[in-house]
Amino acid sequence: HMPRHAGQEIDFRRRVPAEVEFGGVEIECAGGRQRERRLAEFVRVDSQKEVMHHRVADDDAVEDVVARHAGLGGVTELRILGGQRRGVFSALVGPDDLDEVVQALVTGVGHPHIGEAHVYFSLQAVRSEVKPTSPVFQRVSRTVRDEDILAYTLLVVDIDPVRKPAGRSASDTEKAAALEVANRVAAWLSEQGAPTLRADSGNGYHLLVPLVPAYGADIAQTATDARTLLRQLDTWFSTPQAKVDTSTYNPGRILKLYG
Repeated sequence: HMPRHAGQEIDFRRRVPAEVEFGGVEIECAGGRQRERRLAEFVRVDSQKEVMHHRVADDDAVEDVVARHAGLGGVTELRILGGQRRGVFSALVGPDDLDEVVQALVTGVGHPHIGEAHVYFSLQAVRSEVKPTSPVFQRVSRTVRDEDILAYTLLVVDIDPVRKPAGRSASDTEKAAALEVANRVAAWLSEQGAPTLRADSGNGYHLLVPLVPAYGADIAQTATDARTLLRQLDTWFSTPQAKVDTSTYNPGRILKLYG
């Protein structure tokens, strides 16, 4: 499940122009002893909250994502892409809409159903004022964009194997290479005080890291800091067989629904 609470959350807003420091641990560059500028600081939010570590997302992931976003005062976009019917279909949902949405995805009346197309969810919480009165999937010309995000609340570290040719599904060996990198990244984050949720993305793995929510003007800065951290993780942990994706920092990012 997506954690509704986490014992450790990253706060990208607390920065000082000194060395990199994660939860008090100083990090040195792999290529030398030159100190980097601080990327982010891991801070404890509530020691009584549940600590989630290496739990695998399952069929209830959408419920947990929606609940997390609702707890921040936002909604979640579900987006249908592909299938035989032309167009993009979108629904903005809250916890009370889930039964209706699940039924719509099963029946596929007026839009592709599960198994016919891919379903994606918004990684960050969407402003509730953009939500229509009905959660029914509708064909849209405009989907959620960066400016529609209410809170930047989750970081995704996406690890995919290097595939040749690139368009085919990953082999067991290639996926194992991605898992090895994912485990190394997750272990390092855990050492810094940031437990992760590991989810199977199909060809590779996602590590989802709860963040101290950033609102308003802080969203853009948090996205910038997330990009910097992803680039560092790529430098430190990517191998010729599997890579950390450095492009998943944008606030309007969608991920394929797990389960």
